[in-house]
Amino acid sequence: MPTRPTNDIQERTGMTSIRKRVNPSQLSAAKVDGFVAPGFERVREVFAENFDERMEVGAAFAAYLDGKPVVDLWGGIAEAGTGAEWQRDTIATIDSCTKSLTAICGLMLVEQKLLDLDVPVVEYWPEFAAEGKADLPVSLLFSHQAGLPAIDRWLTLEDCEAWHPIVEALAAQRPLWTPGTAHGYHGLTIGWLIGELIRRVCGLTPGQYLAQHLVPRLGLDMWIGLPAEHEGRVAPVHRIDLDTPDALVTDYGDEDYNRFFHELSALYLDPEFLAMYADPAKRDPSWFQREHTIGQRTMGPVEIGEDMNSPRYHAMEVPAANGIADARSLARLYAALIGEVDGHRILTPETVARASTPHAVGPDKVVLGKTAWGLGFAVAGGIFFDAPTETAFGHPGANGTIAFADPAAGLAAGYIRNHMAHKVKDDRSAPLVEALYACAREAG
Repeated sequence: MPTRPTNDIQERTGMTSIRKRVNPSQLSAAKVDGFVAPGFERVREVFAENFDERMEVGAAFAAYLDGKPVVDLWGGIAEAGTGAEWQRDTIATIDSCTKSLTAICGLMLVEQKLLDLDVPVVEYWPEFAAEGKADLPVSLLFSHQAGLPAIDRWLTLEDCEAWHPIVEALAAQRPLWTPGTAHGYHGLTIGWLIGELIRRVCGLTPGQYLAQHLVPRLGLDMWIGLPAEHEGRVAPVHRIDLDTPDALVTDYGDEDYNRFFHELSALYLDPEFLAMYADPAKRDPSWFQREHTIGQRTMGPVEIGEDMNSPRYHAMEVPAANGIADARSLARLYAALIGEVDGHRILTPETVARASTPHAVGPDKVVLGKTAWGLGFAVAGGIFFDAPTETAFGHPGANGTIAFADPAAGLAAGYIRNHMAHKVKDDRSAPLVEALYACAREAG
């Protein structure tokens, strides 16, 4: 999910600006630890270069080739305030990469014949029939085509903790376009839409299903809803705005996507909206009946990212945005999607092929730039996922997180970091992925 431009709202978030707290020499002297298999030394070199040349703060990168770990690296600063180093067991928020975790849980239920992608959602969720949605098939919830990227009400931390207010509002919501005729980034709602289907068919929320049916099979450090005992391991998210620290709008590398951020900036500079954002008593329900772009409606009246470093936020379930994991768990999970990992495979090749096939490609109704979606995954051809090949699929996160698998190459990788700097083409993960593919080709 895109991050808010720097403004008064951002000052109240739990994301800490480290523009004045980290000396560049401290970053370039960052310690790198971990291992690479023979032939993958270049990946370690590029990982270290991220700290020396690309202002990396703290990060971890892991990769599997043909079901075996070949890279497991970590380094840098986990906590800017204390200078604490990133450790082997450091975990971090993975933002929108969480969407793929929720989708994987849903696809597992498809394979168990508890959920059918081709039947109407109302088969499992009768209330969803409101506002002309009675025939909307389950698959459209997975591919950002349902027309439900926004809810005509404010979303709060309390709503997330309660769960039911959000899914009830989604069931009652009128689609913003005719489902199936277009697609638009369901930045938050996709998690609740798929998540409520999961809950309806098996009685578990996405976080509970992940914890009970997926994590134990692969031995993952991964949660949607973090237990309190692991809070001390989380690397807090920081912002670095070294080049344009006070800019509300910058160049994100895509003209249409830039226009989306200009629209958001206009909203975040509106005194009336800012007053409503700051004071719930001033929130006028008629705001949702006024003329706003879909992007403004989707990303504007949302409170839940306001303190993304708080234990409260980590503990609740926002199944599109607040997953927490380490890099090796992301890599291991994705490796188990495309082959066996220690005897475990999570999805069949047929399910993976269907989920990684492009279902919606082209101009996005929300973020305006071109996006490309499979079923719960980003695929090649869109601005969000800098796919290394046409066969790769995965998901990025706003803080630079990325997880992907490539069945043709036999590769899977996970990358986490604590520097929140959203870019269409990430200048830290891209060199790592390029180096990984080069090493894999030479190893083969």
